[in-house]
Amino acid sequence: RRTAPPGAAWPLWPVPDGETARRCGQAAETPEEAAAALHAVTGAPVIVTLGGDGCLYETGTERGHIPPVKTEVADTIGAGDAHVGALMARRALGDDWRTALIVANHYAAAVTAVTGAQLGDGDFAALQARLRREGLL
Repeated sequence: RRTAPPGAAWPLWPVPDGETARRCGQAAETPEEAAAALHAVTGAPVIVTLGGDGCLYETGTERGHIPPVKTEVADTIGAGDAHVGALMARRALGDDWRTALIVANHYAAAVTAVTGAQLGDGDFAALQARLRREGLL
């Protein structure tokens, strides 16, 4: 019988890289190893955000690295919330993990490019248009 850490009933474990090894409760040398260990303990998909290096994911059937979206960072407040919100919205709309995380990285990058935790209407519209041009929406 496995013993899961507190909160393991969550359907998703989004964690910043620095917290992944601590949360999995096992020694892990890389974020990938920590994500696999945390997934083994929780059974839940694990997303490890890597800041300017993108993110990685482990679902049990899929794993991978999603490269970052390059941007000029003005403020990181709200980036994690934007990332998780976009990820959950795209998964609810039927996107696979990889596509949903690519879109989530775009939203997080857009939020970091502005001061404050949200995009203005014009910035949001520009992001939506760019994602449509790239075939992601």
